[in-house]
Amino acid sequence: MTETIKKTLKDSAAVRWVVLILISGLTFGTYWFQDFFSGIKPLMITEMGITSSQFGTLIQWTTWANVFGMIIIGGIILDKWGIKRTGIVFGLLATVGASLTALGAAG
Repeated sequence: MTETIKKTLKDSAAVRWVVLILISGLTFGTYWFQDFFSGIKPLMITEMGITSSQFGTLIQWTTWANVFGMIIIGGIILDKWGIKRTGIVFGLLATVGASLTALGAAG
């Protein structure tokens, strides 16, 4: 069964394109939500009373969390759990993070 699935994925150009599009969409989504903060910077400075430096520190922490949490630790978890389980868990984490960002922006 496993060999049949592996062979099907390897031989099917359509499946490879679908996987490429899904991975590209996930990458685009994470970058979009990271860049989302630049659009609300003036609002955060005005409403929250933070300085530009404090805003930069906030963005810095989200970037470092992505680097260490998603790339390094995520790679280690990927090796231990496998691609399916890791993909589901990190997809859910990305959805929760995006939802919290949207709720925070909504006020």
